[in-house]
Amino acid sequence: MNGAREEIPWSWFDSKTLGASDTEATLFQDPRGAASKTGYDTNMDVSGQLQQPSEFDCYALRVGVLPDTGDDLVIALMKGYLRFTVGNKVYYTCPLSVMTSGFGLAIHQHLAGAGTVDYGAFGIPDGRNVHILSIPIRITIGMHFDVKLAWATAPTAVKVYCFLDGVLRRARQ
Repeated sequence: MNGAREEIPWSWFDSKTLGASDTEATLFQDPRGAASKTGYDTNMDVSGQLQQPSEFDCYALRVGVLPDTGDDLVIALMKGYLRFTVGNKVYYTCPLSVMTSGFGLAIHQHLAGAGTVDYGAFGIPDGRNVHILSIPIRITIGMHFDVKLAWATAPTAVKVYCFLDGVLRRARQ
């Protein structure tokens, strides 16, 4: 990157609600405003890449799940896998069962309107408990990237979140 730039701690996040027969979710493809996505669903501004002239070093990945039932939580976290691709290369793949989210293993329940809402994830509910990469994965200017989550059995009515934590380099304001 040419010119003055700043480096800031940053988390890119994206989410997708799965239907009853969905066995895959490809994240970071629909920016805010597309596919009814809001700032609650994603902070991506461009489909599948960073806004120019930004670069990002990913130091950690997190996955969170908001299921309708405890069974869906088990399927989503114990029977799926993650694949992180930058450009045309797979840079990381692992079972979802090893992905911590930093917000807890316990199945949490709270009243929401007419019923209860369950949510959960692996790991101690502490923001420091994330899946740290041994070396960062760099996403350069204009490089396409995505995270694919896939399951052999579809978890029904589940919303999945993926977070990429790291350092964002962008033009100084």
